Amino acid sequence: MTSRMHIGFAAPFRGGSARVLAGAALVVCQVFGSGCSKEVSDRDIKTIPLADAARLHARAQSQPLEALFIDPRSASLFEQSHIAGARHMQFTADDTDRGTDPAIDRFKTLVVYGNDPGSAIARAAAKRMMTIGYGKKKVKLMPEGLRAWDRAGLPVEGAQAP
Repeated sequence: MTSRMHIGFAAPFRGGSARVLAGAALVVCQVFGSGCSKEVSDRDIKTIPLADAARLHARAQSQPLEALFIDPRSASLFEQSHIAGARHMQFTADDTDRGTDPAIDRFKTLVVYGNDPGSAIARAAAKRMMTIGYGKKKVKLMPEGLRAWDRAGLPVEGAQAP
């Protein structure tokens, strides 16, 4: 009597079963977001430091198409406080088919921010914007977020600061 031991994940899957499993994984990646996207990865995200974002924001006051700040947080958080002049945008897994908005695409730089450096929603929004066509060179992530912006005394709008 001989015994076979399967070592590793793929050993029990032969032929069609492995293809079905791989197909299911691909569907999950496509349905549940850009984390599996081959086109845009975390390495593609370009960051902009707080000081540079502040200078860009100030320059945009006299050159309006220079930059648009994008706030992907919830609508209620946006209403409470946001960077002055920012636009609220939320994204879903279905957004890859919607394409770009010409009113947003006309801006030279799109700066995405969240609450703080741990904001997964800001990182995901930056990736999603690149995936739907805004361009890897145009989209920037300000990782410090709204809290650091507010602490630096930079312009914030809304009912209350974070």
